[in-house]
Amino acid sequence: MPDGQRWYRAADIPVPVDGAVIGVNRDRYIYLVGGRSKGVPVNNVQVYDAEKDSWSQATPLPGTPVFGHAGGLLDDAIVYIDGAAKRSSPGAAYVFLGRGLDGQD
Repeated sequence: MPDGQRWYRAADIPVPVDGAVIGVNRDRYIYLVGGRSKGVPVNNVQVYDAEKDSWSQATPLPGTPVFGHAGGLLDDAIVYIDGAAKRSSPGAAYVFLGRGLDGQD
């Protein structure tokens, strides 16, 4: 991890997304959860390790891939709520809780 208060170029995201939920765990791992890639919802959970400047894929989200969802990280859990499967859909009516974050899942 770089020292000082400055911007630097990090490793590229393996699957670029928009409309994703993002959260930080243990001041080291950045979780990028779901979203859309190339206009299609994805269920990816991508994890950036700030110490190693590298990305890995964690366990994919269960259920139908959505974008525009809400959620966050709390302690060692991801809370993931609702979302839309396509632009005109009203959204999914479910909540998922992922536990046991260890930098991978």
